[in-house]
Amino acid sequence: MTRWVSSVNKPENESSVLTMSTETDLLTPLSRQFFDGKLSTDDVLETTQTLQFPFADVHSREWYVGGLRVGYSDWRVNQRVQLDWAMESPTDVITLYINLQGKTTTRRILKERAFELGPHQHNLFYSPVNEGMLQSENDGLTTFMIQFSLDTFLGLSREANDGLKRFADQVVLQKPVALSPTTLYLTTGMRQAVTAIIQCPYEGGLKKLFLQAKTLELLVMQAEAASQTPPPAGGYIKTASDKERLWFARDYLTRHLASPPSLSQLAREAGINEYKLKRGFKEVFGTSVFGYLSDQRLELAKTELLENKRTAGEIAFTLGYSSLQHFSTAFKKKFRVAPSKVRA
Repeated sequence: MTRWVSSVNKPENESSVLTMSTETDLLTPLSRQFFDGKLSTDDVLETTQTLQFPFADVHSREWYVGGLRVGYSDWRVNQRVQLDWAMESPTDVITLYINLQGKTTTRRILKERAFELGPHQHNLFYSPVNEGMLQSENDGLTTFMIQFSLDTFLGLSREANDGLKRFADQVVLQKPVALSPTTLYLTTGMRQAVTAIIQCPYEGGLKKLFLQAKTLELLVMQAEAASQTPPPAGGYIKTASDKERLWFARDYLTRHLASPPSLSQLAREAGINEYKLKRGFKEVFGTSVFGYLSDQRLELAKTELLENKRTAGEIAFTLGYSSLQHFSTAFKKKFRVAPSKVRA
């Protein structure tokens, strides 16, 4: 059972706080069967749910296949809201949690402190008992998760990297554990995989293969991200506000791949000085602003080539390359194959 004890807060600069205490079971019949260990199907099962509260409209979607539960939840709030949650499951589940908007806190993973995920952050969790808190931003709270049954996860982790194997060892001992001791930032590849799952165009057997492939892809990318050396303590970017500005800058670049802003324009759009943008971008995302822009253009080009949407020349022109030759050279350098060979 998932219980939501909701505490609705007005903005911090207002002295009065409106508090509502209710308990609501948000689990669908399919999710109850999954957590009880009674859901067994080779087909893809999907369910949607829309709920209305005084403080929010909630739309959620769930997909089930084999020992996987995939969930997407979007809360459209009319005021800032804080939600305490608790989940009780008769069976062990491992949760790959991606916080897209708002803030999620879980209290049972680390003994010394609560574990907090902000916007665009993720981690892999296990705990026999789960409880925590969700906090919205001004207009919403959006989360995505993949939950693995115990047998499914142990089967996948058996041939995985050392980090996932150590994680699985703790799960077997029923000890609360997080894959990474610090929060991980969402990569572009992970974001694309999440979007692909939510917008999956396939049906039947193809949909089953697609969901299995994408969930495994997300687990692999998360394991790889966790294995990378975290940035040293006391880095240049110290405040949550600066990190949010850098994430805005990255998202702004992603939306303007064809006609990207100059560095000074991007700094103005993000509300951060140019030096902090350059140094902070490298620290948070592990690449320069120009390097990120180049990678995103090429990833988009590869996707369009694979989907036979446009010719290489059309893609090069749309993405702002000065010539087809310039585009082909950059593409081959990144992917070690010419654009003309991608469709072969």
